[in-house]
Amino acid sequence: MVKQENLPLTSLRGVAALWVVAHHLVLRFVDHGVSTPDRFLFPGGVAVDIFFILSGLVMAATYRDLSPSGIPGFMIRRVFRIYPLHLFVMAGLICVAILLLLTGYPRPPGYDWTRLPGALLLLQPFRDQPLTWNVASWSVGVEMACYLAFPLVLPLMRALPRVAIALLVVALGVIEFLVLSRVGAVVAGGGAVARGFAGFTFGMAIAFSLRDARLPQWAQNLLEPVAIAAIVAALAAGRPELTPMFGAGLIALLFTGRGPVAALFEAAPLHWLGKVSYSLYLVHLPVIGVFAMAPKSAWLLGAVGPVFWSVLATALVLAVSHVCWLLIEEPARRYGARLARGQRLRVEAPAPRGPEAAGAA
Repeated sequence: MVKQENLPLTSLRGVAALWVVAHHLVLRFVDHGVSTPDRFLFPGGVAVDIFFILSGLVMAATYRDLSPSGIPGFMIRRVFRIYPLHLFVMAGLICVAILLLLTGYPRPPGYDWTRLPGALLLLQPFRDQPLTWNVASWSVGVEMACYLAFPLVLPLMRALPRVAIALLVVALGVIEFLVLSRVGAVVAGGGAVARGFAGFTFGMAIAFSLRDARLPQWAQNLLEPVAIAAIVAALAAGRPELTPMFGAGLIALLFTGRGPVAALFEAAPLHWLGKVSYSLYLVHLPVIGVFAMAPKSAWLLGAVGPVFWSVLATALVLAVSHVCWLLIEEPARRYGARLARGQRLRVEAPAPRGPEAAGAA
C-alpha cells in the first residue's frame, strides 16, 4: 500500500466539495425564486463526478498491489472512513426531526421516517425514489458500492498491458461522457449508480495508465493552466457534462507532476479544505437547513441578501466541518487503520511449527 499523500489532489477534493456547497446554496435560492441560476456555481453537482474519478485514481494508486489476504483490511478501512461520520450526521438529523415534531414546527419534506433505515445504511441511491434525510449522502452510498467492487476490478486492470490500459482509459472516458450526457445530475436509481461506477473505474484506469509517467516540466507548466481554462470554458459554454472530463485531465496532471496549479494547491488553506472535505460534504446540507430554520434567519436574508447570507452559512458549515473532522472523522479513520493493521498481522502471521504447534493443539 502506497501511503504518501499527494497534497494537490487532497486540495482538489476540498475545492470540489466547496463547489458542491455553493451549488446547493444557489439551488436553494433558485428554488425560492430569490435568484437565477449561475453559470459557474449552479452546475456544481458535476463536482461529485470529479470526486468519483479522483477516488478511483487514489484507490488504484494506493492499493494497486492489494492481495486477497489484504481485502478484509481494505474493507475495514473503507467502512471506518465512511460510516462513523455518516451515522453521526444522521443522528443529528434525527434529533432535529424529533425537536421539530415536539415543538410543532412544520416538518420539512426530507424527514421521512419510513425511509430512515435505507438512509442509515446508505442504500437510498439504489432505489429510483426522491432522496430523504441527508440528500448528499447518495454519492457516499454509491462510493461504498464502488469500494465493494474494487477488489474484483483491480486484478483485471492489473493484468492488462500498458497499451490495453491506454485504450481502456479512452473507452471509459467515452462512457463517462455518455453517462453524464444522458443522465445529467440524477442522484437516485440506475443513473446515479452509473455515474459512480463510470467515474470510479475511469479514475482507476487513469492511475494504471500513468504509473511511472512524467511530463517534461515545460509541458506540466503549460497543461495545468490549460486544464483549468478548459473547465472554465466548458462551464461558460453551458456544457457542464464536459467538466469532469477536463477535471480528469487536471487530476492526471496533478498526479504525475508539479506545475503552477499544483504549487497553488499545496497552499495550507487549500490543503486544510481537502482534509475536511468529507466532513464538509456530509454536513453542509444539514447545517444550511438548520441555519435557514433558525430564528431571525429569514430576517437576516432580507437584510443582507442571498450572497452575504450564503457567505455566513458557508462559514458556519466550514466551522462545523472542522469540528466533525477533528472529533469524529479522523479518530474513526485512525481506529479503522489500527483494526486493519491488526487483521493483516493475524493473516500474515506464520503458523506455529514443531513443539509450539503441538502445545497449541
